[in-house]
Amino acid sequence: MKNIFSILLLIWVCSGCQTFDSRRMITPSKDEKTYFSECEKNGGFAQAEVILRNKLRYQGDFEWDIKGKNLYSFSLLSPFGESIFKAEKKDNLISIKDSHRDQNFQLRVDENDFLYVNNHWIALKSSEFSCFLGRKFSSAWLELPFYSLKNKKEYVILDGKRRILLKFPENKDDFTCAEISWQSFWIFKVSRIHICFKQTPVKTSSLKLDDSFQLEIEDVYGEGI
Repeated sequence: MKNIFSILLLIWVCSGCQTFDSRRMITPSKDEKTYFSECEKNGGFAQAEVILRNKLRYQGDFEWDIKGKNLYSFSLLSPFGESIFKAEKKDNLISIKDSHRDQNFQLRVDENDFLYVNNHWIALKSSEFSCFLGRKFSSAWLELPFYSLKNKKEYVILDGKRRILLKFPENKDDFTCAEISWQSFWIFKVSRIHICFKQTPVKTSSLKLDDSFQLEIEDVYGEGI
């Protein structure tokens, strides 16, 4: 029984892993560093889709206003321009105004700025979410060690409980992506957040948490940053 458990544990550890050379710590190029930002101020107005458990739950306008790392808001709007969901962050507090309270959606942050959704820890910081809205990665990641993969445009960052896989585009029309993975709940459960964005031909970004939540934003109005 011990041997079976050890084999299963090894399979879990190896699943989702990609070979990287831990002896080859690298520094991102000047061009790659342009995909990072402190994300202190940005805002916009775009079209969005919200998908919950593979079902489209919202399609319409989305606006956000970021005034600093600990001060921002974002809203989903009705066809009449009224807010049907609004989240505001000030310091370490997040307030939510939701016209569909029956969904029992809760959002908060811990002392390290990591998000909790319905009391489940998510390996994404609220400040990193504000970067996503601006189609950037957090510049704080540049302070962490980067390890090169076999593909010269892919890197791994190890940050405590989470592992971040970065994929930079081969050309300007490709997506720039990050996959954040961490062990959650049960020993064989690995959760993943996929973040992708591109600047041309239309500014587009997407965030997906496993198969439970997906946010797609497209700047069809040309009102984003």
